[in-house]
Amino acid sequence: MRITVKYLGFLNSFTKTAKQTIELNVTEPNIFSLIDALDDIHDNEFRTHVLDTKNNTLKVQVLVNGEAAGLYTVVKDGDEIVFFMPMFGG
Repeated sequence: MRITVKYLGFLNSFTKTAKQTIELNVTEPNIFSLIDALDDIHDNEFRTHVLDTKNNTLKVQVLVNGEAAGLYTVVKDGDEIVFFMPMFGG
């Protein structure tokens, strides 16, 4: 399946791109398996930037087609996934 991935904030400086389209060929297509695929693409460093592996929780916000998503949100062919840091402030 082909999906579009967008990286906002520090992630696009790390990945050296703001947007890419990838083929995701897994049996359970979800955000977790997408992170694994992106980790392979980005020299095994993507996971450490977006996932707290000790607690298996996201360090970033993820949107699937504009809707908030979690690690096990299913992704489908043609989906647009956005990874970004949440904004804080007062």
